[in-house]
Amino acid sequence: MTVVVINKNYIEISGHSGYAPIGYDIVCAAISTLSINTANCLQATGNDVKISTDNGYMIIHLEKINKTGKRIIKCFEKELEDIITDYPKYIRRKKWKNWKN
Repeated sequence: MTVVVINKNYIEISGHSGYAPIGYDIVCAAISTLSINTANCLQATGNDVKISTDNGYMIIHLEKINKTGKRIIKCFEKELEDIITDYPKYIRRKKWKNWKN
């Protein structure tokens, strides 16, 4: 199961969803693509973020987030909620912090 933690200091994604074997897992692929895209968009829009990745683990430290960054994170939350709705057995939200514009 993939576990996602979002709060005002970081976004953390860890674990393999278990939907299919590694390399064939559409749920992991969706979460990975969404997470990497979010991190890249945060960096590209002038936010101060530090990104660390390891095998099956990613953390985005949110050092200083501007208004655009908060919107990007809100979009990340919405898109992740859609994946969770479709695949609830494979993703778990450990902690959820709603961002305000």
